[in-house]
Amino acid sequence: MAENDPLGTYLNDHLSGANGGCELARHISSVAGGALDDLVADIEADRDTLAGLAESLGVRRQGVKQVLGAFAEKLTQARLSRSVVGSEGLAVLLEMEALSMGIRGKRDLWEALAEAASTEPRLAGYDFGALVARAEDQQARLAAHRLAAAGVALSDPARPA
Repeated sequence: MAENDPLGTYLNDHLSGANGGCELARHISSVAGGALDDLVADIEADRDTLAGLAESLGVRRQGVKQVLGAFAEKLTQARLSRSVVGSEGLAVLLEMEALSMGIRGKRDLWEALAEAASTEPRLAGYDFGALVARAEDQQARLAAHRLAAAGVALSDPARPA
């Protein structure tokens, strides 16, 4: 695949984000005592699907993007750490919101590839509809935890229970 191929660039960008999303999901699940381990497994499976798609299309990994993606994920973790935001509960809520945005981006990726598949023969044969549905399911599963975290994190600690 040519280095300036828009599809290859697009897949590399999303693969970089997917790697960071996997790391963030593992971190959140560890803080939550493993409550999100099934969600983590699904997110990792999606990253592997994306990597397999890129590989099957002959997309070369763009090392700079992968390094920048890893750096951005570490920066996000530092920005959302308890010491910066002031409480563990708020840090978890903000991390869950960041993961939620990542899942939304992944859903958008699968929708874009489904649309492009109608005119791009290299994308024929992939069930992007099932991947969109899986992202929507992940979003719903995370939402339950995110809203519970919001109830804890945003409660006034000075107000008696």
